[in-house]
Amino acid sequence: MAVRYWGAQYVGESGDTKPSAGSNTSGLEDGWLFIESDTDKIFVYDQSQTAWTDTVGGQIGSSVQAFDAGLTSIAGLSTAADKMIYTSGSDVYAVADLSSFARTILDDATASAVQTTLGLVLGTNVQAFDAQLADVAGLAVTNGNFIVGDGSNFVVESANTARTSLGVGTGDSPQFTGLTLTGDLTVSGTTTTINSTTLTVDDKNLELGSVASPSDTTADGGGITLKGASDKTIIWDNANDNWTSNQDLNIVTGKVFKVNNVSTLTATALGTAVVSSSLTSVGTLTGLTVSGNVTLGDALSDTITVTGTIQGATPLTFEGGTANGNETTLAITDPTTDRTITIPDETGTLGTQGFAISMSVALG
Repeated sequence: MAVRYWGAQYVGESGDTKPSAGSNTSGLEDGWLFIESDTDKIFVYDQSQTAWTDTVGGQIGSSVQAFDAGLTSIAGLSTAADKMIYTSGSDVYAVADLSSFARTILDDATASAVQTTLGLVLGTNVQAFDAQLADVAGLAVTNGNFIVGDGSNFVVESANTARTSLGVGTGDSPQFTGLTLTGDLTVSGTTTTINSTTLTVDDKNLELGSVASPSDTTADGGGITLKGASDKTIIWDNANDNWTSNQDLNIVTGKVFKVNNVSTLTATALGTAVVSSSLTSVGTLTGLTVSGNVTLGDALSDTITVTGTIQGATPLTFEGGTANGNETTLAITDPTTDRTITIPDETGTLGTQGFAISMSVALG
């Protein structure tokens, strides 16, 4: 295609005016170009129409892009999906990856929108800056340390210093509304006070007086004291080698006193294991069965009073001064009515029927 240029820079043509269309007197051919130097417009001659056409449609820099080195650099780039163009120098461009996720950040208009997209909303997703938290982050991480507020900042403490700050130091007297210990508890002191309505102990053995070297002497005076108008005590008496209570003991119905696991006393009777007694007197007995030897009185001044009936055909047997197997038995013939034998108020020997007959024979 032939190109001709009419204008100030073309020698042989007049002025800056393109040849008139509609005739071929100037030898115009189809496709020839004409650039007006005063407007920078580009025209193409259309021979079929015998007219110049403003094909490009405008002025360079207005309708047509003027040459630019940066645009030339961009034109030379190879692009693809999820890419972006950036400058790597003056009028020098390059391509970098730009993922769909990155584009969701780029289209956010504000910082708060970016935080929402990233899930980093302050106070909701992430912790907002706080000077005291920054101080905590700067504390030394040492085994056994506690973080404690000292009134103006946070510091680390350990051992009794930390316990004192928490109110449970060796010099404190903390109070708890509830406390559960899973390990051993050792209480050292002169007095331990428990203010509770009911003390429940799962252990079935309580040790008192558990000193380093326990003995009967260290146990002396130990026991249980119940406070009342006067103390109610069960105390170990080492001098007498026994427990001593200063109050009565009441055994409920159906229970007994035992010695060596043998019943010795019930509410109404001595146990069968009681075979001897040092009683000096008893009350009124409504019944008494005795087997074996019985000694009634041990002096002439002792008296035996019997107001009841002595039963039996031979209720009384007398041994005499010598225990030789020969006894005198007082036999009673079964009476058919009430009988009375009167012993006279005198000293002498009571005679029997056989004695009376012998005396009668002797006296003639």
